[in-house]
Amino acid sequence: MNTLEIARELGMSLSESEEFRNVLNARKNVAEDTELTKLIATFHQKREDLVNIMQSPDVSKNDALEASADMERIQEQLLENPLFSTLLSAEQEFQNLIAAVNKEISSFVDVESNVECSGNCSSCSGCTH
Repeated sequence: MNTLEIARELGMSLSESEEFRNVLNARKNVAEDTELTKLIATFHQKREDLVNIMQSPDVSKNDALEASADMERIQEQLLENPLFSTLLSAEQEFQNLIAAVNKEISSFVDVESNVECSGNCSSCSGCTH
């Protein structure tokens, strides 16, 4: 089996993980809530408005503060929504899984810290697997 085939298997395994299924389920629940999707769209629009205000050559401090306050208000509403909070938690758990996988892979290919790593930990002098 070559490296790309193993990577495909890893991708399939990740897509079958409970963490990934939780993300998909949370995304579905968010997408089905029309009020929440409108609030998310409003947040994105307010963020874009703020960026445009900040990039304007004649930036109005009051306009920037008002746009920032609008964004913060909407962000608070999003964070108070249980479906949105569940989505954030599910995404974080999946990112933690990805980080753990990357750490495991890196323990074998990080040339600087594991030059002599053969995968056999009996003579290990401190690698991370």
